[in-house]
Amino acid sequence: MAYSSLLSLAPKPYAAPQTPRNGGPRRLSSVGATAVSLPSRSPGLSRGRLSLGRSTLPTTLRVSVVGNGAAVSVVLVGKTPYNKFGYLISFLKFALNLFLNFNFCNNNKLPQVANVVEMEVVTPDGMRRLCSPSSNSDLFFAVLGGLGQFGIITRARLPLLAAPKMVNLCLLCFVRRRRGELIIFEKVRWRRVVYTDFEIFAGDAESLVTQADSSTLDYVEGFVFVNDVSDPVSGWNSVPILPDSAFDPSEFLADSSGPVLYCLELALYYDDRAADHVDEREEETLRRLRYMKGAEFSADVGYVEFLSRVAKVEAKARAGGTWETPHPWLNLFISAGDIVDFDRHVFQCILRRGIGGPMLVYPMRRSGWDDRMSVALPRSEVFYLVALLRFIAPGPGEAGEAAKAAEEQNRQILRHCRSKGYDFKVYIPRYDNEADWAAHFGGGWGSFVQRKRRYDPMAVLAPGQNIFSRARPPALAVAPATESIAPPPATVDDRDD
Repeated sequence: MAYSSLLSLAPKPYAAPQTPRNGGPRRLSSVGATAVSLPSRSPGLSRGRLSLGRSTLPTTLRVSVVGNGAAVSVVLVGKTPYNKFGYLISFLKFALNLFLNFNFCNNNKLPQVANVVEMEVVTPDGMRRLCSPSSNSDLFFAVLGGLGQFGIITRARLPLLAAPKMVNLCLLCFVRRRRGELIIFEKVRWRRVVYTDFEIFAGDAESLVTQADSSTLDYVEGFVFVNDVSDPVSGWNSVPILPDSAFDPSEFLADSSGPVLYCLELALYYDDRAADHVDEREEETLRRLRYMKGAEFSADVGYVEFLSRVAKVEAKARAGGTWETPHPWLNLFISAGDIVDFDRHVFQCILRRGIGGPMLVYPMRRSGWDDRMSVALPRSEVFYLVALLRFIAPGPGEAGEAAKAAEEQNRQILRHCRSKGYDFKVYIPRYDNEADWAAHFGGGWGSFVQRKRRYDPMAVLAPGQNIFSRARPPALAVAPATESIAPPPATVDDRDD
């Protein structure tokens, strides 16, 4: 069953190439070639593990550089014995192929897929193709954020930074080169600060993400929480960092405070050599912020402990039974010019009682994304990720009704965004017709269609998303004229994997 438990369609047969020694990518190539030759009513290939029309099969293919089905934690942390480290994300259990195809991102830095330097992709004609930003770049950027429409990633190369032997002793540290010097970040100064006014919250958040890199924090995110102690998931108790801490903002708040409050989550990475200066760095940053003084929490933790904070949420959800219930999540990219109005109507009204899970909101910069990627973004340079991560409480016969109510609330939010004319995009959307997909991609729709015609003209891949199908292939899609269709890129030699 799909993770969201909202829509699940079981395939009749499926092929699962296992290992590189058994010719996994080569066998997958033969599967693709066979799918192309099937009658037009055959459903085609779907891949991944997300829901709403995407495959729910386990991903098992593993290859020599980076395993297709490997969790990001295995890929990026498993290199420790070789004195190598990679770039890490907040939730380390995503399979790498989902991580690349759906353009996962977190905090204000570059989207995480920007760290990929090379991929091997099997296209539906059964060909294995190497691609990178400088070689076969069109396929490379088509696949990144391409919703699985252009090819199946069988290998990915990520940059690993050299680390001295001492890293092995401290096990999992974060490594970065700063001005040519190798820095080993062992610890994190983790802080949360609370705001009552969204415009002030947004102004501070944007000032942090638009500063020069030399003066920014290492991590900036934010979330909305209910101004009520009775909400155990997204109320006052969601703010403290340490489990034995409590938060009662009543002594700081005026009676006129609204139904929701806002929290900036900040982090500074440092090593033992910089421990004496972390207080100075933090003080310099906090001095400029206009949060509610006294409503702040801080802790010094190990880097991997900080990185694993989402895993703790998962463990708690599993223990409470909400991990297996429906998850009608809604993720949006909203222009900075519209986010204040969105807060006024959505956070403060529609969602004023919470959603049973986190409500994330924080700014990002469009210039950090490569325009050649398939992902659709708002037009403005600064936009906000709004992630409504709903969890439905378990109960006999109740979860289904609660999920329907949550989905209707999601639709209400989308109707509001459209009626107000916001510059926004749904992140990993679900649409039922070509016109809606064309509107989603906007000016990038023509390029998306051309790429589909180039790499998957028979619409073999991911038909459940209702973008293209065997019955309505990309050749029939209505799209503005773009460049002529180039021949597919060169293939990988038929070598041992």
